[in-house]
Amino acid sequence: MRRATYLLILAAASVLATGAAAAGLPEVDEAGLPLQCTAEGHYEGEGFAIDIPRRLHGCDGWPQALLIPLGAADESRYVIVEGSYDPELQSALAESVDTLIESFLGSADLVGGRLESRTKTWLGDDRAIRLEFSYFDAEGQPMRIVFVTPIEGSVHSLSLTTTADAYLEDLMVFERIRRSWLRVEEHGC
Repeated sequence: MRRATYLLILAAASVLATGAAAAGLPEVDEAGLPLQCTAEGHYEGEGFAIDIPRRLHGCDGWPQALLIPLGAADESRYVIVEGSYDPELQSALAESVDTLIESFLGSADLVGGRLESRTKTWLGDDRAIRLEFSYFDAEGQPMRIVFVTPIEGSVHSLSLTTTADAYLEDLMVFERIRRSWLRVEEHGC
């Protein structure tokens, strides 16, 4: 397996496993500081730009990622946007989607994990793959994860983690964010 493809699988599996294992929102960011969710409106991160829907705020305490809570702090309902522009990582995720799916479904943190759908879509101007998973969290609550990443070109992802009850409502927000997503090529990387 090519190095770039392997790195992309690890990044994607990390996003999915984090979403699946988390119960509610983190209280601190990567630096251990209290979570600050102040990003709103048009937001530019490392390698991407999105529009955060009204009344929502993004938490940007992680390099190359933005967390957008969709519910109360104790709910596992959020969107994660990750990205970095790196022309060295020209890879074909399509070759490795099966490995990504196996990694997610093989996670010890999931109960009853199941791939619901695997479809082609777009993320900005990039052809992408969309994976939808269902599982039960540690308390037995049915959960859903939607994961979208380009098939080739750049290392970006957009994921939704939500409860089964809030799935349709949160999916509409997720789709608004996905449609606003743009790849931003950073110079000097």
